[in-house]
Amino acid sequence: RPELRVSSATLAALDATRQAARNARLPRVDGFADGGRTGPETDGLVTTWAIGVGVTIPLLDSSPWREEAAELRVAQERLRARSLDNRIRADVREALVLLETATARLTANRVQRQLAEQEISEARARFAAGAAGNLDIIQAQGSLTLEQSVVTLQAMAAARVRLARAVGGATALH
Repeated sequence: RPELRVSSATLAALDATRQAARNARLPRVDGFADGGRTGPETDGLVTTWAIGVGVTIPLLDSSPWREEAAELRVAQERLRARSLDNRIRADVREALVLLETATARLTANRVQRQLAEQEISEARARFAAGAAGNLDIIQAQGSLTLEQSVVTLQAMAAARVRLARAVGGATALH
């Protein structure tokens, strides 16, 4: 998911800042070299060289506090990333449960439809044999409804969309 990628990038940047603050406390060695030709006339030039080394030892600086603040920001972002990961896992589990529930409901609706169709055929057979009236056929047809299947299919589609969003496959709906 995009927010997980952003959190990872933020954590990497904060970790680099922490490392930079840690390195600021270390002694530093700088060197330089320069060479050239000097002189008042072009045929009397003298070659000169300058070489130097400098050592910087930080004695009075605020880098320990900067390092500690960077450590705290890294710890805070790790906690935020862990919380985000847990929330994503919970979203995925919830979407899977909704999808499983919708699938089970659809299966139950199909079985219920088959039973209703069987009831209609038995009511028609009784009517043809003269053992039942028109009312039995009408009541049997009343139990045969498509509305439950349509609602269940809608719930299943919504669960699939929710699962796709939870795993990061869908970021926007059109």
